[in-house]
Amino acid sequence: MVQLNFIIICDNAFITEGTGSLNVLGIFDKIMANRFPAMHPKFMIVTNISGDVGFYDQVIVIKNKTTNEEAVRLSQRLEIKRRKAQFLGNFINTVFKSPAEYEVEVYINGKLQSLTTNFYVEQSE
Repeated sequence: MVQLNFIIICDNAFITEGTGSLNVLGIFDKIMANRFPAMHPKFMIVTNISGDVGFYDQVIVIKNKTTNEEAVRLSQRLEIKRRKAQFLGNFINTVFKSPAEYEVEVYINGKLQSLTTNFYVEQSE
């Protein structure tokens, strides 16, 4: 059995070699844009899962919460070696068609996890 422990949306993240420490920079919940469609150059989504040792397929889906339209999806094969695994998803040049609340959904082995998170894409004033 696998459990999603957390989802973090941030500017950048990395894992320190040797210690395995997770470093997260610039946690945010809002993207500002001058016009739409808007392209955000770079952000990361960090997930942490725990469960039995083995390989798992993870898919991160970002979609407009009102229209349910998918903005982007990222797939990755994860390996849990010792109870937990972390994934650092790098999103480059992501296009948001309209200002809205966007939801981040995580699927592990095809099953939607109960933990989700949201962020907003808003028009700059």
